[in-house]
Amino acid sequence: MKSFLVYFTMQLKRIVKIFPTILCTTLLLCSVLGLGVAMLLQADGEDERQLKVSVGLVGELDTYMGYDINVMLDVLSSRFGAEFVSVTEKEARQRIHNGTMSAYVLLPEDLVENISMGKNDKPITYVTSDGKRGISGIVMDEVVTVIAELITCPQSSIFGMQNYLRDVGREDEIWQATEELNIIYITALIDIYKMGDREIIGMANQVSTAGYYACSVVVIFLIMSGLNCSSLFSGNKMGLCKLLVSKGQKVGNQVLGEYLAYFLLLLTFFCMVIAVVLGAASAGLFSVPELGEMNLGEMLLFVLQFIVVVGVISALQFLVYEMVEGVVSSILVQFILAVALGYIGGCFYPLSFMPEGLQLLGGLSPVGAALKYADLCLVQEAAWKELGLLVIYLVLFLLLTIWIRKRRVENEAAL
Repeated sequence: MKSFLVYFTMQLKRIVKIFPTILCTTLLLCSVLGLGVAMLLQADGEDERQLKVSVGLVGELDTYMGYDINVMLDVLSSRFGAEFVSVTEKEARQRIHNGTMSAYVLLPEDLVENISMGKNDKPITYVTSDGKRGISGIVMDEVVTVIAELITCPQSSIFGMQNYLRDVGREDEIWQATEELNIIYITALIDIYKMGDREIIGMANQVSTAGYYACSVVVIFLIMSGLNCSSLFSGNKMGLCKLLVSKGQKVGNQVLGEYLAYFLLLLTFFCMVIAVVLGAASAGLFSVPELGEMNLGEMLLFVLQFIVVVGVISALQFLVYEMVEGVVSSILVQFILAVALGYIGGCFYPLSFMPEGLQLLGGLSPVGAALKYADLCLVQEAAWKELGLLVIYLVLFLLLTIWIRKRRVENEAAL
């Protein structure tokens, strides 16, 4: 134990010696991440302001069709996200080309007459450009489909009812029955939102958008911090390790001593980042609803729970240090690993945006489990499953590091 403490103290002294250099590079990294987050939030704000899209209506809007569309625009909540403009097809194509219109709907001639005759063999055409196949394109597909169904199906049933009454010789009841059926449809349309309740639970893992960004930025910072310490823990050090083994310092003690020193360094940076985040939130620069609802004790508990994430990420980075020889190679691998795991783990986009297979892979990855654990801790939910997975990763990474160094020391001794 005494030799372990001596070696651990030596590693701490090494870190303290070059701490100013590491701190400068860390501050530079924080500045880059802060600038990226600011640009992202600004882009989101612009997207939100430009969320309302324009859709053109091409065709003759007779009394029935014009009345139905006006009801759609006045009653449905889609009026807040889309506007429908009556234009010619030439004008609609020109607006799509200029980017001032998202799409247009081509209403065929004699649409209502065909419906009244029970044919309806001329479908409504939705036209957009290939470049509009983003979120707005998907939303407009759904909006147009809903509106087409709400218009076509009721009108088909109304005209079908009228034809039936004519066939059975009850023409005198047609207009009264038409009025009653229209009232039924309009009432159902107005009460459509009573069919269910809407609850917004957040962007991902039940957290708010601000909470998701806050946890993601902290996790990304921890992953990227491995770049700053490559000169300290990378390189060919097998000669020193072999000498320490000959002096009685076991490989396991070496790895644990170096890892704990690196863990404390990363924990120091984490505390600095958390202090900046909490300070910015207190100053009103941004708002995280979950933090605003916490008292001092709950906030301290959240910070303590986050230490597990620091431990796992530092163990992963330390494994990379042990696997890769050379400072340049270590920096390159650390960067690629940070970007790849950050993307797969949901730090850049929520996992719900990704394909099902990638969601499963990301949720089981170290960064994905760490981010979900942090999110659940932020909303003060139980995260035992994620905590258990992180502990398994922590033990696995340390055991792999010890095994790799032991093999390398044995190979060095055999030369």
